[in-house]
Amino acid sequence: MKKIMFSVGEPSGEMLAIEVIKKLKNYKDDELYFFGMGGKNLQSHSFKLIVNSTDLAVIGFIEVFNKWFSLKKALKKLHYELIRNRPDILILVDYVEFNLRLGQIAKSLGIPVIFYVSPQIWAWGKKRIKRIENAADKIACILPFEVDLYKSSNINVTYVGHPLVEILSSFTTHSGYRDKLKFSSNDKIIGVLPGSRLSELARHLPVLKETILRLYKFDKKIIFLLAGASKSLLSNILTPWKYDLEQKGVKIEVIYENTYEIIAKSNVVAVASGTATLETALIGTPMVVFYKTSNISYFVLKKIITVKYISLVNILLNRRSIAELIQNNANPVSLSNAILDLLNSDQKQNKQLSDFAEIRNILGKKSASETVSKLILNIVN
Repeated sequence: MKKIMFSVGEPSGEMLAIEVIKKLKNYKDDELYFFGMGGKNLQSHSFKLIVNSTDLAVIGFIEVFNKWFSLKKALKKLHYELIRNRPDILILVDYVEFNLRLGQIAKSLGIPVIFYVSPQIWAWGKKRIKRIENAADKIACILPFEVDLYKSSNINVTYVGHPLVEILSSFTTHSGYRDKLKFSSNDKIIGVLPGSRLSELARHLPVLKETILRLYKFDKKIIFLLAGASKSLLSNILTPWKYDLEQKGVKIEVIYENTYEIIAKSNVVAVASGTATLETALIGTPMVVFYKTSNISYFVLKKIITVKYISLVNILLNRRSIAELIQNNANPVSLSNAILDLLNSDQKQNKQLSDFAEIRNILGKKSASETVSKLILNIVN
C-alpha cells in the first residue's frame, strides 16, 4: 500500500487534488492510501482528513495574523503525521506560505515532495526560489511561462497544463443552462462572484450590495445570481444579505456550490480576483474584476508585487483585456459603471470573448491531473 499525503488549504486547491486522486485511482485504486489536510469535498473521495482546512483559507497579512495559532497548530499536527504515518510522497497544492514550511519539514525527513501549482515568483520576485528549492523536489507548473523562471535553480520543473482547461471542457457555451432557473433568453443576468474566503466576503458584500442597488435603479429587470461557496458555512451570512435586497425589489438568487453554472448563465460577471477570473474566461462570459483587502495588506503588497495586473487573464495576455477595480476603486459607483458599460456594449463583450479564445490557445490542451498523477506514480513506484 502506497501512502500519498496531500496538503490543501483552499477550495480551489481541493478541486485540483480531487482530480489528481481520481486519476490515481484509475491506475491503482486498491493500492493507494490518501490522507492529509483538506476540506469536506476531499473527504468524500476516500481521503483521510488529518486537518480540516475549511477555516484556514485566508489571504492578506492581517488575515493570516488572525489565523496564526490555527495555522501553527495545523502545521504541528501534519509534522507529527509525517513522522507517525510516513508517506511515500507529499503533494503540496498551492497555499504557498503554509506549504513551503510543510515541504521543508518533509524534505528534512527525506520524503519526496511535489509542489502542484508553482508559487507565484512572477508576482513576488525570484527571491522565493531558494525557499522553494528547500521545500520541493519537483514543481508542477500550471502556467506555461513559469518554467523559464526556474532555469537558474536546481528544481525539476514541468508544465503540466492548466487544470481548469480539463475541468471546464464541458462549460464552453451558454446553451441549456438558463432553462434550469426558467430564465428567458431576453433576460439580462449579472453573475456575482464575491470570493470564497470569509475575509473576502466581509469586505466585498457591503460594496456589492450597494453596487446591485445602483444597477437595479438603472434597470429593474436585471436578475442577479450570487455564488456561495458553501451553504453550511455561508447561509447565515448570505440569507439576510439577500433578504435585504429582495425587500428593495431586487431579483436575486444565491446559488451554492455551483459557480460554473452561474458563470454560464450570466451575460456579464462581476468577479473577485483569483482563480474565478480564469474560470470565467474559459467558460466564455465577459467580466469585470474587483478586489478589496485590508489597507495594511494592500500597502505591503503594493511594495512587493512586481506585476502590472492582478487577474490571470490580463497577466497571461500581458495586456489589459478586462477591467480591474482594486481597493478604493472597488466602490459601488465605479463597479456599477464598469458592469453597465460592458453589459450594454456588444463590441466590448465580443472583444473579451476573442481574448478568451487566445487564453485557451496559450494554455493548450494538456490534462494537468493526468500529468501530475503520472509524476506521482513515477516517484512512488
